[in-house]
Amino acid sequence: IDLTRFAYQGPSDDGPIVTVARLSLEKDIATLLQAARHVIAAFPQARFEIAGDGPCRGELELLAKELPLTDHVTFRGEVADIPTLLTRARLFVLPSLSEGISLTLLEAMARGLPIVTTQVGGNPELVEAGATGLLVPAHDPAALAQAINSILADPAHGRAMGLAGRRRVENCFDIRKMMAQYESLYAR
Repeated sequence: IDLTRFAYQGPSDDGPIVTVARLSLEKDIATLLQAARHVIAAFPQARFEIAGDGPCRGELELLAKELPLTDHVTFRGEVADIPTLLTRARLFVLPSLSEGISLTLLEAMARGLPIVTTQVGGNPELVEAGATGLLVPAHDPAALAQAINSILADPAHGRAMGLAGRRRVENCFDIRKMMAQYESLYAR
């Protein structure tokens, strides 16, 4: 991650819960929408912003209307300026069914956001459970909502997780450090 593009900001206390993902089946945004109902029941002022586009967008927008969540969920479509979107966020959620090494998780961590994501693929390698964010089982709206609610209920803990996430990205995923390490390896 280029840390100059994703400077530390920390969570915005009244900002939205943000997701950046391709709107396809493996990202499981439908589970996020189902979880959002539980979050809004506990935190009526909660707002969700979903950035991205894809083949499931129409049915996800329909599901948001059916639940009904249209007053609380905004589909942003393709967003060119992800750093600015993350600046306004309160926390970052990625409900994927499968994942490699997610750059969006690293970008959110670089901004200092607490993370809620599923315990699939490379996510547990990036997010230290309880330290930089919370890991939940995939396709489990209740667990996802509970994790989101716990961060909303304790903003100080969310800020601490966000700061720990920023430090993790600085130490392990900073593009400049990684380039220097590769150069050193090749020089040897």
